[in-house]
Amino acid sequence: MKLKLNTPALKDIVNKVIKASTNNKMVPLTSLLSISVKNGVLRAVASDAVNYFEVSAECNAVEPFEVVVKSDLFSKIVSKTTSDSITLDLNGGILTFIGNGTYKIELPLDEEGQPIKYPTYNAMGSIIDSGNIKLSTIKSIILANKPALAITAEAPHLMNYYCGDEIISADSFNICINKTKFINEPVLLSPMVMDLLSIFDAEDIAYKYDGDRLEFTTPTMKLYAKKQKNLEQYPVDGIMEYDSMEATSSCAVSKAALLGVLDRLSLFISDFDVNGVYLNFVTDGVRVTSKNNAGTELISYSESNNFTPTVCLVSVEALKKQVNARSGDILYIQYGLDNAIKFVDGNILHVVALLEDDTNTEEEVYEDVTEDVTEE
Repeated sequence: MKLKLNTPALKDIVNKVIKASTNNKMVPLTSLLSISVKNGVLRAVASDAVNYFEVSAECNAVEPFEVVVKSDLFSKIVSKTTSDSITLDLNGGILTFIGNGTYKIELPLDEEGQPIKYPTYNAMGSIIDSGNIKLSTIKSIILANKPALAITAEAPHLMNYYCGDEIISADSFNICINKTKFINEPVLLSPMVMDLLSIFDAEDIAYKYDGDRLEFTTPTMKLYAKKQKNLEQYPVDGIMEYDSMEATSSCAVSKAALLGVLDRLSLFISDFDVNGVYLNFVTDGVRVTSKNNAGTELISYSESNNFTPTVCLVSVEALKKQVNARSGDILYIQYGLDNAIKFVDGNILHVVALLEDDTNTEEEVYEDVTEDVTEE
């Protein structure tokens, strides 16, 4: 079997589908890529062994073609090819790749020494619900919610997006409540599913689901996904309490200014300082000070409401993640709560937990970070 393809077209398909290939050495399927042609349509399929991702495009090939290759090697040689076309010549257990030069690619074999056949995804059972979501909605969810996802497995359910009446993500220090409706039934979706949806090529994405599986489709892309387990363990009620908590005071500051201050102060903060900074809300701005008092800067308010002198200790990394997740140039901060500060704007709420300060009382900290400092 021989297949000649336009190089940019093959690159486009492979660069997309390879995002689903996780190359887990314990699960061979995750390092494989299926390339096939049928009825003038080129298809590429990859999987992380849970989700199956398919990308397709029309091509000029007439004869059927099908091969399974190692995803890492194949994607790299395709990406490095600069010739106008690529020819794939399949002969037994060897794939000859002809582009800038000629390369022999050994194919993965099954237990009987035959080229592997890529598994097919079983059709869904009874459809519970279907509808459409917007690509722009997916991208806005990732921007706002992904930084608050847990990245360690102490509570595995927190490593996923909660998609119900709101989109929720949370870890030990951060919460994001995004008042966006996703699908009608609450589900937990993995970061992989959301990331793959974000590279779809059409604004309207159709979805349907049965008991535990979902299917997302556009004319040229399909994602067969599974719902994550332990939905009942997700602490939705506790998290949503932060949405109704009323802070005593609020203010607005420049996002760029706060990020710049945190970047500079990070140079003076060590692990012994629990990677913390003090946010000292004073009359004319927020004074940000390293926990060891080695550096301090004042950020002026662009807006202040019901001002109350307040000092709180927060994690630099947690604060950076939540600030970067805000889409606007201005940060609207609510403060005065016992255990958190809130960033609120429109339909999105970010919460940063306060750190316990075992070195000073709040009154002493207030004196330390305001003493002998020239206001900017």
